[in-house]
Amino acid sequence: MGKTLAVLLASFFISNPSVSVNSAQTSLRSIVVQGDEYCRNSTGEALALLKSKAEPYFDMVLENVGMIQCVEHGSGMHADANLPIYHAGVETIKAGEVWYASTIVHDACHSRIYNDYLMQNEEAVPYEVWIGKKAELTCLKEQYKALVELEADEWTLNHMQNMMNYAYWDVPYENRNW
Repeated sequence: MGKTLAVLLASFFISNPSVSVNSAQTSLRSIVVQGDEYCRNSTGEALALLKSKAEPYFDMVLENVGMIQCVEHGSGMHADANLPIYHAGVETIKAGEVWYASTIVHDACHSRIYNDYLMQNEEAVPYEVWIGKKAELTCLKEQYKALVELEADEWTLNHMQNMMNYAYWDVPYENRNW
């Protein structure tokens, strides 16, 4: 994808937060991006990459993430917020466009699990349903599939497979930097 398309899409998401994008499920959504210029540009490029190479995952992100907020430390999904927020840590953003895009997919997966449970049960969502070993393994698999579609290099794919064998879900949120 050319840089021009990425910049145009980044500008679209950043300067038009009230504009909705039509997803495959015909639900109208937009993603608000909060952060400095580097954050906004990197996020726009990651979303543009998803749109061009892994559109089903782009649609999943639109359905399940309302805001991407760049933060200094830690990364994670707050699916239980009124507007589902993905906190993207600096280390995650700086890890490269492909990796960053895949982490957005990973955390959109957590939000999807949360919302699916809520719709089916109409009760408070237990923590272990959307966060914990089972949910993490599900979202790691989605992230891996997204990385394949994004044509990630062999090292990244191997790293992702190794993460499935490491209980990173037990790492305190404030210590997470992937």
